[in-house]
Amino acid sequence: MYNMQKEEQILIRHLIDLSRKTYYQHIRTYSEFVNLGEIHLFLSNIKDFEIVNYKIDGGYPEAERCCISFYDERSADGDSPVICLSIQPVNQRFSDRLTHRDVLGAILHLGIERNQTGDIIIDDNIAYLFCTAGISEFITNNLIKVKHTKVNVCIYNAEKIRPSIKYKIRQGTVSSIRLDAVISLAFSLPRSKAVSYILAGSVYVNGLLVESSSYMLKDNDVISVRKLGKFKFENTGTKSRKDNFVIKTHIYI
Repeated sequence: MYNMQKEEQILIRHLIDLSRKTYYQHIRTYSEFVNLGEIHLFLSNIKDFEIVNYKIDGGYPEAERCCISFYDERSADGDSPVICLSIQPVNQRFSDRLTHRDVLGAILHLGIERNQTGDIIIDDNIAYLFCTAGISEFITNNLIKVKHTKVNVCIYNAEKIRPSIKYKIRQGTVSSIRLDAVISLAFSLPRSKAVSYILAGSVYVNGLLVESSSYMLKDNDVISVRKLGKFKFENTGTKSRKDNFVIKTHIYI
């Protein structure tokens, strides 16, 4: 049986308290941002929660960091607790290239905790930051520079975000479409190293934790590996002369 770590137990107790508050007080509650592993932990322990509705929301459909909301028929779903901010250089022509790391560093430098912010999307040298409604005004008023670049920050309609997905393709052959074999190809790792990531609880398929090396992938599955990155799996439907599967991995960059 899986034994939760202390931090995981604290998170589950906090989420249970939120669901109970909704159940007994009929008010909508929501968590700070949680990552894919914490979302999986919540879903795995859903039987321990009071019978209320819940919603996992990161501000846009593909979000990896999300808030978990609880509501009932009297509190209703309501507006999203997630706000999208656009962070744009004052002068694009003379600005540095914005990076995820630099934007996150600038946010944390303001004294903001990581769990108050969600995903950061960089598109055409504009950063889109998802954060809790309670912290959005503070960021808007206080974030004036990312690294050496002066920026303007304002609330943005997340529905207008249409980021162009950039990726590199790595094609090769595998003896089977097991998870460990495909990760090994995607990130040019020894298969044993791919297995170690899986057993460490660092691999997610379509947002769900997978801890079996022999898990068989399906076409268009999206695999995330902590500290390595994310890619989409494509089964080309062809085989090599040695009867191996010819596959493509679309690695997000």
